[in-house]
Amino acid sequence: MVTRGRRAFMVKSSNSLLADLRAEAPVLVGAVTAAIFFTVGKNWADTFGQPAFTVGIFIWLFAVMMWCAFGVVRHAEVLAEYLGEPYGTLILTIAVISIEVAIMATVMLHGGP
Repeated sequence: MVTRGRRAFMVKSSNSLLADLRAEAPVLVGAVTAAIFFTVGKNWADTFGQPAFTVGIFIWLFAVMMWCAFGVVRHAEVLAEYLGEPYGTLILTIAVISIEVAIMATVMLHGGP
């Protein structure tokens, strides 16, 4: 147990690599998805005329993006609880704004119509 001010936090001691990987699954899935789209996914743009394929890709990307976003917010929330006010609020705000800016920059840098 770690104490900081009046708050006490339990320090998680994990003995299993599998438990740590499961906790950080959004990072791994996001990295694998990005690697797939940077390597194989460039050729998929030619098949976007098929509605089923396009909907499947959209659902896959949307689900991974939401899972990763919730993972970032979960980490920011843990830091916010640990650091307390006002730093906790700043960390949560910066995390959410960073996600929004990254999404907007990705859309703007695409260059397509």
